[in-house]
Amino acid sequence: MAVLFQARPFPQLSSARTKSFRWWKWCYWPLTKSFYFRASCGSTKPQSTEKSPSLLSINLAKDAIMRKYTEKYGCGNKYAALASALVSLTWEKPLYSEFQQLEGESEYAAWTFVNGYALNHVTISTHRLKSNLKNIKSLNQFIEKNGFKLNYEGGVLKGSPDGLLLQSSTVADSIPFSFSDGINESVPCSYIEFAERLVLPQYKNQPESEIKESHRRDGFEVGNADKIFESISKEQLTRRA
Repeated sequence: MAVLFQARPFPQLSSARTKSFRWWKWCYWPLTKSFYFRASCGSTKPQSTEKSPSLLSINLAKDAIMRKYTEKYGCGNKYAALASALVSLTWEKPLYSEFQQLEGESEYAAWTFVNGYALNHVTISTHRLKSNLKNIKSLNQFIEKNGFKLNYEGGVLKGSPDGLLLQSSTVADSIPFSFSDGINESVPCSYIEFAERLVLPQYKNQPESEIKESHRRDGFEVGNADKIFESISKEQLTRRA
């Protein structure tokens, strides 16, 4: 069963004159189906990348942990949109030991365990910005200069084989989380992805003022997805800036 979300613009980005998030993404029941979705800022087409923690790759002990929550609170997806807005879980808070077990097998499953239906990340189309920051390399430099950490997995700038899609992402923020056994620990939450879509070869001679989104490289690069998703990994969170 799927729940439809409408992504809304971050007020912090209004100074950059970014467009509102135009597309809705499907968010499936976490821990059992594909949960991870992106909202694209300024895109004219829905964009999606699927990354699911496979139950087949998780051993029986960890599978039992997930089923302990999903079977008891199986109707929680009815309130997913509200839970996302309130930054609240639709199941009981887990034990810290359970979180650690799950994290050792799948960091994304562990992320879902403590974040629930929260927005995992948003993608900003940098080429639509109205400044020199529309160039993703300049934007990356600006971000790091202002003290924010970028995801270095596979290099800061992650390009497609055709060279027409350039991607980068921040390292996820960390927030304090109180587990049900009274242990308080920092856990990763959301992050921001950036994508610059270059003009397709057949339109490269058109005046810039006539270039439309449909003239640019479409879609996302599957080969870069795992690298982008590393933004929530312990390795990236603990890396020194």
